[in-house]
Amino acid sequence: PTRGVYHFLWYLGMPGAALALLFPSVLQVPWQAPLEAAFFSTHALIVLSPLWHAAGGTLPAPAAAPRALAQCNLFAAFVYAVDRLLGVNYLFLLAAPPGTPLAFFESLGRIPYLLSLEAAAALCVGAMALAARGLARRPGTWYNPLARDSDPSGNAVR
Repeated sequence: PTRGVYHFLWYLGMPGAALALLFPSVLQVPWQAPLEAAFFSTHALIVLSPLWHAAGGTLPAPAAAPRALAQCNLFAAFVYAVDRLLGVNYLFLLAAPPGTPLAFFESLGRIPYLLSLEAAAALCVGAMALAARGLARRPGTWYNPLARDSDPSGNAVR
């Protein structure tokens, strides 16, 4: 992915998809198995994609964290409009899924619920920025067995 997409996936996609895997909310439909397979596989790929790139040496820029949060807010505004227009609930902007921790915040009212979503996004970005800073401090890059120019000892291989 492009650097902007990579940073968005690192700072918000990965933690958001991980939370979706921990607290799944899948519609109940007659064709349940294919829907669940799609839900779990797409969310797992969203988690794995930035990790794969980081393992390959493409590390997230800690300075990109505020931009990722701003992109999230623009994306959420667009998704909110789509949710209202189509009567759907992507990103759970209209209502919390039952049985998840978000249901508590929804019980506090509409504005506190939306503010809790913003706070959760900011916490995710902050935590992932700390992880990005930690990766940036590591000497060298991670060993990538698929790269032709590295080996476990850190020696260049030509």
